[in-house]
Amino acid sequence: MSTALITGGSAGIGRSIAEKLLEKGYDVISLDIQPSNLRKVKHIQVDLTDMEATARAVKGIKATTLIHNAGVIRPSLLPDVKLEDFDALVKLHLEAPVVLMQALLPAMEAAKFGRVVLVSSRAVLGRFGRMRSRYWPPPSSRAPLSFRFAAGLACTRTSTAPE
Repeated sequence: MSTALITGGSAGIGRSIAEKLLEKGYDVISLDIQPSNLRKVKHIQVDLTDMEATARAVKGIKATTLIHNAGVIRPSLLPDVKLEDFDALVKLHLEAPVVLMQALLPAMEAAKFGRVVLVSSRAVLGRFGRMRSRYWPPPSSRAPLSFRFAAGLACTRTSTAPE
């Protein structure tokens, strides 16, 4: 049986994804700050902006599917942006996926299979006058840096995998 790790699996889109994975026969582990009331989901309560806690939470998990669904926005006009908020967004949306992928990579390599899905929303486009959450991609790209980074990481790993 395959195991999927999903962040933000306690409510909203993440809960719906967890339900679909259960229907397809996956063992589902949810990392979320909120508890999950889905009976068949193993819930691990963790603050994904805390990298040490995140690494501890996933240590030893052998999942070949990662769905990073957890996300928040802290909208504000550029003059009002708090660096603490910006730092929390970077940790949740950029650092946490790297920590999670690093933790799951040994299981994916052993299985010679792995899937990583990074969920985003229209919030990535921002609003005129507000700080955008695109983290300065080059003008030729509309993809957020986290997506490009993860895609590059996936391509790098895929290109070295045996066929």
